[in-house]
Amino acid sequence: MKILILGNANAGKTTARKLLEAFSGLSGISSSEFAFDKVVWPAFQEMVNPPYEHRNQCLADKDNRRPEWREFICEYNRPDPSRLCTELLAEFDIYDGMRSREEFLNTIDQFDHILWVERDVPRDSSLDIYLDTFLMTPIINSGSILYLAVQIHDWWVANAPS
Repeated sequence: MKILILGNANAGKTTARKLLEAFSGLSGISSSEFAFDKVVWPAFQEMVNPPYEHRNQCLADKDNRRPEWREFICEYNRPDPSRLCTELLAEFDIYDGMRSREEFLNTIDQFDHILWVERDVPRDSSLDIYLDTFLMTPIINSGSILYLAVQIHDWWVANAPS
């Protein structure tokens, strides 16, 4: 089973993924984690004046550089918009944090389920995928980990393979 988890920055996608991993035994990773070593860190290091000396600085500053991270991943996916997703799904069952509509439209057929984690956070300008209730199951993250855990658990019970 392959699952995509989408949502705005800081909506709780990674927390939802980790809960789903615990309930299901599936494995997952965020796009940021998966792309960091193969795409993001090398791209920053190729700059004339790299903004970071250490990897941990780069990771800690991700929220302030989301558009650049997104562009690095989009560039990695040229000319094949499905490249990162296909590589990720070869190793993992759950992909959390896809940001590009082009990647989404070119990989939607690789997923059995798509979850959208919704939380009252600002709209993420680096995300050009939007909640579509025909394609995605909304998961409301009210801020309570228990509430999120119950929703993820109930979703898994209803959708787990027989």
